[in-house]
Amino acid sequence: MLNFHLNRVTSFPDDIQEFTDLREAKFGRNPICGAVPAGFGELHRLTKFNCNFCCLNGTFPDLFGNMPDLQEAFWDGNNFSGPIPPSVGSLKSLTKISFNLNSLSGPVPDSLCKLSLLHDCRIGSDIDFGPYQASYPWLQQIGGNRFSCPLPSCIVNGVCNSSSSQPALSPVVCH
Repeated sequence: MLNFHLNRVTSFPDDIQEFTDLREAKFGRNPICGAVPAGFGELHRLTKFNCNFCCLNGTFPDLFGNMPDLQEAFWDGNNFSGPIPPSVGSLKSLTKISFNLNSLSGPVPDSLCKLSLLHDCRIGSDIDFGPYQASYPWLQQIGGNRFSCPLPSCIVNGVCNSSSSQPALSPVVCH
């Protein structure tokens, strides 16, 4: 396990692709800026991945097809653009994923609705970091997620495959 959560690290390890047996990686709440390294696509054994509240940006990479065992992934609080990658639908073990507080756009994969274990999925159009207790100087101005309509039927109030125990989030804005 790599746990750099809230340690003020400013970059990912240069050799991240060599951590082929890595199961958990926590980089959240650090001033790590820029694009997601291509090497993340080589982390085939990951089960938990946290890169929330960094200052990552650019188009979110389509890396989930190489992570068959991924159960949890948190990418909220960055400034990603472009669509949620279609490969997210291949994550049969996925239970939690969050893309809130970004600037994503485009279609939302219908395959999110087919992930039977997914019970915590947040893709709302939030723009306020306050409720997330995230007031870090490195956080970027975000536009909020604005997805293409129509949204898949499983998405209600920024949550997909919702359960009654999940709090309501900012609705998903679509155009």
